Amino acid sequence: MLRTHYPACFAYIPNQKTGLPILSPGWLLQIERMRRWAWRQLQPRLARLSPYVRPRIRYYHADEIYWRAPDARTRIEGTILRPDSLVCEILGRAAVSQLVSGWFDRLAAPTQVIGALYVYEAYHRDLAAHLRLARAP
Repeated sequence: MLRTHYPACFAYIPNQKTGLPILSPGWLLQIERMRRWAWRQLQPRLARLSPYVRPRIRYYHADEIYWRAPDARTRIEGTILRPDSLVCEILGRAAVSQLVSGWFDRLAAPTQVIGALYVYEAYHRDLAAHLRLARAP
């Protein structure tokens, strides 16, 4: 809906699967997909012949895989569920705790929810201390 009502806003935003602007015609998307497929087939062979052939840089990263690592889990839970947590105060500690543990066990909640809770808590709890440090001579 946004793409059809506000085309100027989306004219240059690249599609993560093709790298082409979102409003590109379908035939151009197909050509780009075929070009990328051909490159994926050819690249390993060329890499053996030339050290200058490098794999394509991917801009998409599956954050949920990295965020579920044990050290990241400790940091995320420590921030969101700390004793003076604003998020827990507003939404209820039991509900937030259940949501966070459910996400780590892959049972519930999209990654964006956990990211939003983490950023909200880190920003609002640590902002005063950060500003104090910034003002210190």
